[in-house]
Amino acid sequence: MAKEATQYVYIPELDKEGKRARLTLLTDKQSSGGIYSAAQIEFESPDGGTTFLLCGDFRKNVLRTPSLRGTQKSIDTHHATAFTPEAIEALKMEALAFYAAEAKRFD
Repeated sequence: MAKEATQYVYIPELDKEGKRARLTLLTDKQSSGGIYSAAQIEFESPDGGTTFLLCGDFRKNVLRTPSLRGTQKSIDTHHATAFTPEAIEALKMEALAFYAAEAKRFD
C-alpha cells in the first residue's frame, strides 16, 4: 500500500513561544481519486507535538493531478515534481510574507 510522502523544512525566523516553525510538504492520495501536494506551516513543541491552526496558519495546495493512480511511484514522482528546490524556496518566502502580513494586521 502506498504511503504519503512528507518532508520538513524548518524556518527559524518564524519560531515562537518555544516552538519551532516547520514547513511541512506533503503528497498523498485524494479520497476522490488522484494525487495532491500541499504545504503548510506547523509549530513543533519541544516534546515533539505539533500545532496548526486550520483557519489561521499558512497552507497552500501546490499541485493536484486527478488522473494519477495512488501508487508509491506516482506519489514519489508527484512529490519531487511539486517540491523542487526552487519551489521550496518560493514557498518559504510565501510563508514569511504571510506571517509578516498577519503581524501587521494585529499591530
